[in-house]
Amino acid sequence: MKYNKGKAQLFASAATMAVITGWANPVAAQCVTDTATVTCTGTVTAATVNAAANSVTPPSVTVRVAADASVVAPTSAIQPSSTFTGTVDVGNAGTLGTAAAPVGVRYFGTPDSTTNIVSVANGGTVTGGVVVTNIGGAITATNTGTIAGGVQLTGSGAITLTSSGPIYVAGSGAGATAVFLQSQRSVDTTTGTPGVDALTTRAVTAGAVNAVISAPISVPAAGTAPAVPQAIQIAS
Repeated sequence: MKYNKGKAQLFASAATMAVITGWANPVAAQCVTDTATVTCTGTVTAATVNAAANSVTPPSVTVRVAADASVVAPTSAIQPSSTFTGTVDVGNAGTLGTAAAPVGVRYFGTPDSTTNIVSVANGGTVTGGVVVTNIGGAITATNTGTIAGGVQLTGSGAITLTSSGPIYVAGSGAGATAVFLQSQRSVDTTTGTPGVDALTTRAVTAGAVNAVISAPISVPAAGTAPAVPQAIQIAS
């Protein structure tokens, strides 16, 4: 009987240890690639996200940061390579960076390709802003979370920004441009002989720019300091 009792106690101890060990295991931090989609969970560096994204075969890539994920510095942005000349789709439901070490979203595209299309969706927190430039196709940005660092979208196709969450440039004062949208591209062509009969013509292309913003564009109030309104600029 003592032997059996000892076995029962031993088994109970082992089971208890197994349960405690299971509770102690954190969510694995990783970026998993499935065909052209990269999904990141846990705490990962922006460099890890970029390496996973850039391992995808162009022309298109999708990046998803899960709700439980934190993307940290020292690399300052999730930035797919410009070799992706098709559709670039970045979605964040987690947290990018911190106030002390911001991480944002960057993409520098292909201005002469109308098939270079970019989509950015933020439902979490972006501390380093969103910058998408030199895009020949459409740009669509949606924000239901918080974007500190501002939003800059420029290209020559249609640009659409829909935001129901705050956007601002931390550390900047009133009047700083927190949202900048511009659709325009100029291409100069010169014919003839320079110095004789040269003629330069400029072709300008542009798309429609639409912004639906239903949340403050201002640095949030902190303590006794009031909110600081900032600017929206739509240029041509």
